[in-house]
Amino acid sequence: MEKIEGASFDAGPLIHLSEITQLSLLELVDKKIIGEEVYEEYKKHGEEELKVEITPLTAEAKEYSTALMNEYRLDLGEAEAIALAKQENLQYFFTDEQD
Repeated sequence: MEKIEGASFDAGPLIHLSEITQLSLLELVDKKIIGEEVYEEYKKHGEEELKVEITPLTAEAKEYSTALMNEYRLDLGEAEAIALAKQENLQYFFTDEQD
């Protein structure tokens, strides 16, 4: 299977993979990044050690994240993950939200 070059993650997929002890599937992604909010949420629910890069948002990405929350009623973790994907020019964003 071909690896994914890079991706940003919302907490949900990470928590669910941890619940079924399958965080090893993240090895399919070379560059795995999350924001501080997502990391804090994962720590509350995740059980396995998380081997990802915690990346702070730039000022511009923080503004974008706030705009996403206001316009689409996203929670902070989701908005942060989308803003990180844009900030880091990543093609993939993983979430467990249908909307």
